[in-house]
Amino acid sequence: MDYISVFFIAAAGTVGAVVGSFLNVAIIRGERGESLTGRSACRSCRKILTPAELIPILSFFIQKGRCRQCGTRLFWQYPLVEFATAGSYAVSAFVLLQKFPLNGEFFFFLLASFLGIGAVAVVLVSDLKYYFIPDGAIFILFLLGGLAFFFRHRDAAIYALALDFGSTLVLSLFLVLLWFLSKGLWMGLGDGKLFFAVALLL
Repeated sequence: MDYISVFFIAAAGTVGAVVGSFLNVAIIRGERGESLTGRSACRSCRKILTPAELIPILSFFIQKGRCRQCGTRLFWQYPLVEFATAGSYAVSAFVLLQKFPLNGEFFFFLLASFLGIGAVAVVLVSDLKYYFIPDGAIFILFLLGGLAFFFRHRDAAIYALALDFGSTLVLSLFLVLLWFLSKGLWMGLGDGKLFFAVALLL
């Protein structure tokens, strides 16, 4: 592996850690209906956090998982999401470097993978922690799914396109039907929307 590839993989991992930090904010504030703008603060004592306290992954361990002001334990979610996003971004860059030269196509697919990974992280953590799937993350996956569907069927026959889209729609509507019949007790409406977006993507 050449130095340029190593640089891009390391840079992708660094970007992933920073994005992971933002995703944590989006997940927590989104569930509480708070704005994404404004300075980050301790959830307990409301102390505004300094840049040194916001370094992805490192700050959590330097502070031993506690707020420096009041000593309240911080969520393990913070470093886990940051580390997972950093690792996923680095792996994505590595895989794409094996398939494409460093041209526009490479950066297009790299950006698409970064957006998809971020959306999946939000869906996964929000669903596990709050039993809630944000529409914003599903919308990003839907857009990526639409692009994937287009590229998949650029030269396909009309029946192949109809079969692919029709099966995706029918299976998604089946999940929506389960939600409707159970009045939300068996599953949430977000599951049907998520299935539709992911099925288009895959």
